[in-house]
Amino acid sequence: MGTEVSLATAAAVVSLYAALFHAWVFALHPRAREHLWVAVTATGAAGISSATALLYLGADASDAFQAHRLAIAGATFVMVGVLAFAASRMNVHAPRFLRSAAVFAATVFAIDALAPQLFFEIDRPRETVVFGLHFLQLEFTPLLHGLLTVGLVYFLFPLAICIRARRRGELGVTPLLVAFAGWLVAALHDTAVGFGVYDAPFVLGAGGYMAVTATLSAVLVRELVQAMDE
Repeated sequence: MGTEVSLATAAAVVSLYAALFHAWVFALHPRAREHLWVAVTATGAAGISSATALLYLGADASDAFQAHRLAIAGATFVMVGVLAFAASRMNVHAPRFLRSAAVFAATVFAIDALAPQLFFEIDRPRETVVFGLHFLQLEFTPLLHGLLTVGLVYFLFPLAICIRARRRGELGVTPLLVAFAGWLVAALHDTAVGFGVYDAPFVLGAGGYMAVTATLSAVLVRELVQAMDE
């Protein structure tokens, strides 16, 4: 098992543990909804990292197909969780925007679950050989190209509100700002790889999403510890 597969597997395990921990905290304190959103984000991150490992280990186009489907499903969870967390943390009231994001994510998830052939050119696998990795990818359909582009626009929201909060001088924004900025850069890279613009390993699935999840988790855990000390 190569380094990239090991990284993706470790990221999936860590993200899953984070999801279970924050879901447990939310179950104990239902008003602590930010823990719910981190649990949702971490669940999606675990799915994407698992999909990345499966993609690298896959033997044929069928394996690539299943890995791509799992990655798309995970991305819908990450999208809903991160947007809701950022809005709650920065006290941004944007119910229509968040509802539109939830509807968008649910639509993508439904197509991925019920009609994935609309997203992938199943009979057109693309061989990728880079940095010692040798794996297959599937070409994306124009529909998925368009939806991923819209998704990237939604992903600008957390970064934008963090920038605004930092300009207002709010405390504790910097870690989130750095995490969301890095997330956006990595998302652009992974999207370009998925589109076939250039060949490279995926960044988010190999630990990028885990890093974002860990940052959100650290913010909430620090608050828990401070509350226990009071």
